[in-house]
Amino acid sequence: MSLQEREHSSFVIQPATAEEAAKLLQSLEGEAAIVAGGTLLRTHWEAGTAAIPRYMIDLGGLPGITGITNSDSGLMIGAMTPLSVCRASSLIQNAFPLLTEACRSIAAPSIRNLATLGGNIVSAIGDAIPALLVYEAVLCWHDGMQEQRELLADWLRQPRKGRILLRVELPFSYTEEMNSNMKRFTAFHKIGRREAFTPSVVTAAVDGWLDTSTGCWGKFALRLAGAKRQRPGWKRSNSCCRGTRLEQHCFPKCTPKFCMNLSR
Repeated sequence: MSLQEREHSSFVIQPATAEEAAKLLQSLEGEAAIVAGGTLLRTHWEAGTAAIPRYMIDLGGLPGITGITNSDSGLMIGAMTPLSVCRASSLIQNAFPLLTEACRSIAAPSIRNLATLGGNIVSAIGDAIPALLVYEAVLCWHDGMQEQRELLADWLRQPRKGRILLRVELPFSYTEEMNSNMKRFTAFHKIGRREAFTPSVVTAAVDGWLDTSTGCWGKFALRLAGAKRQRPGWKRSNSCCRGTRLEQHCFPKCTPKFCMNLSR
């Protein structure tokens, strides 16, 4: 390499543990970028919207942060799990179908084979975020000293730097209210400026269920996200629709509150 090429090249660091990665990120603050799949970073660099950092911290060699496992309390998804693996998982499809649909909508298959769920979340504009908000996802981080758990909604309100995302936890408690009388429905819709690998303007995720014996709404959740709308979602959707019957008049009650929230 020429001297000029060396000056513009990054040093790639491959830490052996999450603790080491977090400490590196903190010590190299402002000079380093975390690299998981690297797909979104590359588009920023190619578009000139972000500078190539002096150091890249590659998380590919960290143990225990890839894969999907079942536990008594919920589903654990490693932060380095590719989006294509999330999309193909029957565990996710059966319990958390909105996440399957969100992963399907992100970019092209070749990108989904590289891009990770953790990278989609940490970008704060990923299309998986509204689906994860619906399911009250919990993020597990390492700050260089210990693991920390935090609701995704709380992190979006006040993101903290200098930590490594280890996994996402989707609690089964979200579906505990369901019974044989409940009919579940889901919807996921993404609005973008064009069909390309660009962040959506708005992505909406809806999940809820109806009690077929009474005709009333059970749990109902609607969450929004987008490149310019990094909000934790609309919580009033639960309270204003829960317990009301599935009739035409129940939607006008919810719509004004929803539209008022969108305009803020």
